[in-house]
Amino acid sequence: MPQHLKLRVIVDDNDFRRLDVPTGLPETLEELHNAIRESFDIENDFRIQFMDPDFNDEFMNATSIKDIKDRATIKLVYIQHCASVSPPLSLQSIPGPSYSTEAPASSQRSPSVSSQYSSSADSDGTILLHHSDSELRVHPWPHKFPIPRFSYNVETQLQRGNEHFRETGITMKITPGLKSEILEKLAEEIFQFTAYPQNFQIDDVARSLIQKFPCLKELSATGYYAWMISLKYKMANYRTKMRNIGCPEVSVNALKNKPRDECLPAKNVKRPKKAEVNFCPSHPTGETDESLEKLRVELLDDVKWRNSMSCVKEKMARTFSFRRKEIVQGEPLVQVVKARWPALFQINEVNAEFQRITTIPLETTFMAQLDKVLANLKSVFQKKGGQTGQKLAKPLRILQEETNGISHRRAAALKALCIYFGEDDSRLIQEYTDSRGDDILKDMQKSSMGIYVINKEGGVTGHLDDIGVHVEGVTVLDNIGSEAQACAMMLGLIYALNMAYPKELRNYYEFIQKVLMQMDGERPSPKVLGLKNKIFAEL
Repeated sequence: MPQHLKLRVIVDDNDFRRLDVPTGLPETLEELHNAIRESFDIENDFRIQFMDPDFNDEFMNATSIKDIKDRATIKLVYIQHCASVSPPLSLQSIPGPSYSTEAPASSQRSPSVSSQYSSSADSDGTILLHHSDSELRVHPWPHKFPIPRFSYNVETQLQRGNEHFRETGITMKITPGLKSEILEKLAEEIFQFTAYPQNFQIDDVARSLIQKFPCLKELSATGYYAWMISLKYKMANYRTKMRNIGCPEVSVNALKNKPRDECLPAKNVKRPKKAEVNFCPSHPTGETDESLEKLRVELLDDVKWRNSMSCVKEKMARTFSFRRKEIVQGEPLVQVVKARWPALFQINEVNAEFQRITTIPLETTFMAQLDKVLANLKSVFQKKGGQTGQKLAKPLRILQEETNGISHRRAAALKALCIYFGEDDSRLIQEYTDSRGDDILKDMQKSSMGIYVINKEGGVTGHLDDIGVHVEGVTVLDNIGSEAQACAMMLGLIYALNMAYPKELRNYYEFIQKVLMQMDGERPSPKVLGLKNKIFAEL
């Protein structure tokens, strides 16, 4: 008798479904395609991706039915054919910075976002972007920095230097002109990922340079220490050059853009702090503050109409640089942002804005990674003793009871994370009954941000009447589907509004960013690193 097949299917950004196939695993991928179409009534063409354990459970295209296992998570990637839409511009055909178009699996766009902002060609390695995203970086910092190809003159000298080094073990003599050309090209490549590289990123570049061209080694412990120092100075000079031509990401930190009473350049520096890839991008080609302001005013009307979702998404993408400039430079209050950009405070737009800023899908990544470590978190929490272990008892009961739905277990794990780090989980999620509405308003004034859950008084146990997010005393999202989704939205809003993590939950948010979302995870704090090591020791 064939084994009953159960699959978790990511149909869309906010659409996770269960697929049951009583007849077991189909014999071909085509049969599985048909089963998904019939079960979920999907008309668009799509390809199936599976979580490949050989590549840290990144999503990969399924090429054989053997890639699909029982109780696995699969994702549908929709294919938009050129016949049905006007052909978008590829990144290589757009004037401006030359950004690579080969996307890693971790930065692929999720179905709903890709259908609005990109068009997926048959070649999986190419991302075609909407014209309004043309100036945006499309990749986070790579795991291994790709050394660019230098000019013919430089490449020839380096290749000969490598040959001589292999034969004799003697490094080449580096002339000032040669070193200057190498540093200039490396600075250009670094700028495609970040304008303000951290020390570990500079280290990555220098190490990769020496690995590719060992003839450039120097007499130091690492063999590239002097290259690191030179790269730091070169990046400072390169930022000055970009500032002079009006690049907003670095010109925002020019002295002339600071208040007169802040004469020191180190004050009020605005730069990425949480692995933002597109922190303060340039306007799309041909757009100005005035033209984008007109689009913003149009959005105020568009958001009121029920059938204007596609129009709103397009204009929100086009006005991204204008909105970031306003938020990063002006630092307006949340109620001001909500009045000027009401469309931003919708779940689909929080997802889209987070992806524009970081290149990473928010909700799909958040849920998939949380589900991946759920069992291991439970195991780590069970071993915790003392007063913290007693406080973990309640969420652990929920995690251990398999009859509890996945939403309840996710919420329990997130609350337990706060407790494990010695933080107050009520600062993350505060529960109320509907008869205590005044308490919600009072608590909103006491904290900078948080999530409220209203349990209907006298209702069914576990029934939640409302879940919402508040920031600076203002309710910015409500009627959210689950507590875990609200936590994902809270993270997205922190990025969208360029806010710092609340101090009382700094370890929780660092774990979510660096371990769960895997953004800038090379330098976690000791507490976060300790939990990370324990989790992966369980895997």
